[in-house]
Amino acid sequence: MSRLVTSLSLQRLKYLSLKHTVNGKKVEVPVKKLINGSPLSAINFSTLRNPECLAEFVALGVMLRSEVE
Repeated sequence: MSRLVTSLSLQRLKYLSLKHTVNGKKVEVPVKKLINGSPLSAINFSTLRNPECLAEFVALGVMLRSEVE
C-alpha cells in the first residue's frame, strides 16, 4: 500500500510541476492541444518546468479519444 501511495504522490508532483512554465505561467493550452491530438512536436519544451510528463497527456488523449469513437 505504501508503494502505491508513493507512486501516486510522485505522479501528482509531476503534474503539479507541469502546471507552470519556467516563468510561472499556467500550462493549459499545450496540455489541451496534446489531449486533443496534437503531436509533441507542436509544444515548445524549453518553456516547461517538467516537459517529460507530456507523454502521459498524449497517452491520456489517445485513451479518451478512443472512448468517443
